[in-house]
Amino acid sequence: IHERLVGSEMCIRDSYTHLAEDGDGTAASMLGNMYLMGTRTVPIDEKLALHYLNVAADRKNVMASGVLGYTLMTRYIKEYRRQLSSVDRSSSGMHSFTPDGKRLDQIVHLLTFASDKSDVSGALGLALASYHGIGVPVNMTMALETFHNLIGIHVDAGFYLGEVCMGLKPLNASADVRGNARYINAMPGTSSGLLGSFGAINGYALSAQLGNVLAQHRLGHLHLGRGQMGYSDFQSRVARSGNSDSSQYSSGGNCKLAVKNFKAVAERGPWMAGLKTAHKHYSEGRLGAALHEFTMLAAVGVEVAQFNAAYMLSKCSSACPPSY
Repeated sequence: IHERLVGSEMCIRDSYTHLAEDGDGTAASMLGNMYLMGTRTVPIDEKLALHYLNVAADRKNVMASGVLGYTLMTRYIKEYRRQLSSVDRSSSGMHSFTPDGKRLDQIVHLLTFASDKSDVSGALGLALASYHGIGVPVNMTMALETFHNLIGIHVDAGFYLGEVCMGLKPLNASADVRGNARYINAMPGTSSGLLGSFGAINGYALSAQLGNVLAQHRLGHLHLGRGQMGYSDFQSRVARSGNSDSSQYSSGGNCKLAVKNFKAVAERGPWMAGLKTAHKHYSEGRLGAALHEFTMLAAVGVEVAQFNAAYMLSKCSSACPPSY
């Protein structure tokens, strides 16, 4: 396929589309991933992504089965959380949201099939299900081992371990979470374990390096020493984790690292490649080329490029070639 599909991303997309319509499971899998992740020329389209991943999974494509199962499991967990937060609780304290058993069976089947074939997304999705006790029995040891083993391999694995370190509770209210601290403290390669803020920073940082934006955002708040992290208050979560060394993150913090992480989140997008090119030109003295890149990005609304272009123009007598 790759020898035939050369040229632009649009050409590749069109070629994959024709192959997928002819029943090629590998092409359908690649096309589904393109729409799921998005590219410079192919916008994210979850509906089309799920369609093509389903086509590929029906043809027993392992990668598509893993990605599809993982995507559906994470969506199901978000839906479960949303329902739990919105339903009225009875006097017994039990929630009234009933999981869709048939849908869960289909998701778990995809994850199990892919995981058995050593697919990373399938393994991580199955670990998530095991941690929360959704669709499969609770198995926290298996879940935490998988999160740990997939750090640096799957973009989300470190993020989930960071969440556990910060006190994330499983959705299954009957799950025994007492083993979390014991297991994380016993992880190899650390003298004091991974529990608490130190472990969270390790997990989030490793996922952020692979491009997990939410992990980058979490890191910013940890370095800032604040707990606006999307769950409960930072200090209460650290207190629940039992980490006695967490005080270094509950006040003060490292403002420089916090700004660096927040900046990485705020400035993400397809324009970043152009900004990097412009900065490279500027750093290497190609001021005309740098100004051209900045002005092109400024014209479409990139504020950083607008500021940089304005700065260069304000210094034009010494910083720009005569043509500018």
